[in-house]
Amino acid sequence: MHRCPHCSADTVSAFRKAMSTPFAPAVCSHCDKASHVSAWSGLLAMLAAEGVMLLGIVVAIVSDSLYGLLAIPLGLVAMMGLLGWIFPLVPARREVRDIRRTVVWLTGILVLLAAIAAVLAILVMRG
Repeated sequence: MHRCPHCSADTVSAFRKAMSTPFAPAVCSHCDKASHVSAWSGLLAMLAAEGVMLLGIVVAIVSDSLYGLLAIPLGLVAMMGLLGWIFPLVPARREVRDIRRTVVWLTGILVLLAAIAAVLAILVMRG
């Protein structure tokens, strides 16, 4: 368990910490406040994941065996653990969460309108 930056209680799991972002923060079960790892960890995770996948593919091709592809999930799990260990949790900004909720809500409305338009277009075409 990792320490919450708000109340200093050890309540955030390693998986939740590694998966937290400013738009999907980890929430402390003790104080109910949100936190996430630095945005730089996301960039580093993306680059490391690409490297692990490329290495797994190269090993599979060079060794002429699909066992090299096992490096991909093993490397991703190790990378997630390292990122969860290296980067500290920082308090989340409430404005970011509010913007995310608004964007998700508006996207849902847009998808609903697009679905209605598609159904209407199909009905008009069948005529």
